[in-house]
Amino acid sequence: MSKAEFKYLLQYLREYTNYWYVFDQIDTSKDRRVSKAEFAQAVPMLRERGMKISDPEAIFNKIDTNHGGYILFDEFCHYVI
Repeated sequence: MSKAEFKYLLQYLREYTNYWYVFDQIDTSKDRRVSKAEFAQAVPMLRERGMKISDPEAIFNKIDTNHGGYILFDEFCHYVI
């Protein structure tokens, strides 16, 4: 691995650590998935962080790509990125 590649690896890890921190704050049940109720409760915090959420249920359904009724970490990351 070159120095340039290592720099990108560190940036990538930092970004995903930040995503995990936010996801973990939303996941109040600590079951590593976010329910609709947890998401709705986190809307003010997400708005403070710059997310534009006008219809929380529509956004939840958009993030929940596997339609399992929960947002998983990878779904959250794909949406945020």
